Amino acid sequence: MIQVLTPRGYRTPYREVRVEGIPGEPRALEKAVKPKHELQHPPGVAVDDAVLADASARGVEFVSIRRIKTGERLIASIAKFRSGKLLDRGFGRQRFLSWHELEPAPDSSVVQEWLFPRTAIR
Repeated sequence: MIQVLTPRGYRTPYREVRVEGIPGEPRALEKAVKPKHELQHPPGVAVDDAVLADASARGVEFVSIRRIKTGERLIASIAKFRSGKLLDRGFGRQRFLSWHELEPAPDSSVVQEWLFPRTAIR
């Protein structure tokens, strides 16, 4: 997983999960977004461009956003995020979507951590 530059140094704010409720239980990147990290104008959320490219290359299909402020779990495809508007606030290129462009996760209570790669024997 790619680390991102923050005011406190390099961090990995994303974790890989599986999304139940979508056929095939695809993989997703999950990011918890605190109110201070939400975009204000326009209201929305940003994801690092390099993280999206890396995740896409590894076969991850979705980005799952856990919005701390409201408790919502929202989802959008990697392709939708990659087509989002470009933003650079001094910590690298990011793509952002407005809140209304994201959809509620199919069953917010059943997002599971992805523990084993698809090639693992189950």
